[in-house]
Parts: sequence; C-alpha cells; structure tokens
Amino acid sequence: MLAKDKTNLKIEEIRMHKHHEIHRVKPLMPALCRIRQGKKVINWETHSLTVDNNQIILFPCGYEFYIANYPEAGLYLAEMLYYPIDLIEKFQKILCDN
Repeated sequence: MLAKDKTNLKIEEIRMHKHHEIHRVKPLMPALCRIRQGKKVINWETHSLTVDNNQIILFPCGYEFYIANYPEAGLYLAEMLYYPIDLIEKFQKILCDN
C-alpha cells in the first residue's frame, strides 16, 4: 500500500576528514543515523550520547541538538535516512487499522 504513494525516503552520506561541530540542529523530519566510521557526540537538553561505529541513532524531529563528529583514522562516515512525517502517519494508520 505505501509503495503506491509518492512519499519518498531520503538518504544521504556524511563524509568528513576533520572534527566538525554543529550547533542548534533541529531536524524537520525524523531520521536514522548509522555511524560507519568515527564517532558522533550528541547533546540535547540535559542528555548526552556518544555513538560509535556500526551503531544507529534515531533523531526525532522538533528537538534541538548539538552534534560533534569525530573522524577515526582520518575519516568520519555516516548515513542519514530521513522519514517523511506523512509516511510515519500512514504506517501508524495501517497498524491501528489491523
């Protein structure tokens, strides 16, 4: 059923060779981030989380984050998979209808 709709997932690769910090990041849609190489430090409100190689983090939309990416052996590599909110709502509706 979902395949018939025009809702598209968006995936992007993040590749960096130097330490990088991003302040006040506020995702517009939920996203999964898979760290392939290096580590990511995420701070929000009073919480802090360090994500290493081959771990996945879910970023909810609407929250503000401080993010730092640290390369390992000269490379930071991650993949972001963005989920449009309408896709999540359609999925929830399917689950609730069954």
